[in-house]
Amino acid sequence: MREQLREGAIEKTGAGQVLPSGDPNALAEALLPFLTDAAHAAEIGERAREAVCELHDPDKIIGQRERVYRQAIMNFEIRQQLNRISAKKMTE
Repeated sequence: MREQLREGAIEKTGAGQVLPSGDPNALAEALLPFLTDAAHAAEIGERAREAVCELHDPDKIIGQRERVYRQAIMNFEIRQQLNRISAKKMTE
């Protein structure tokens, strides 16, 4: 699953390519354009930078974590209420 997400992100941004693991020839072929074409290397580098900045945007991360914490608090409060109800029924 993680590999599919990584591949999808790379395809979406155009910031690289997925290569077969353990294939030095594929790696050499993939690196050749970066070594021979400075404009290509700069373009891919810029795409990668933009993708990283978007993925690790502090405002997005803060918003995501805030939602997770709010959900955790809400779940905790619901469990407390259910426990109180259950305890009350046991004493009746």
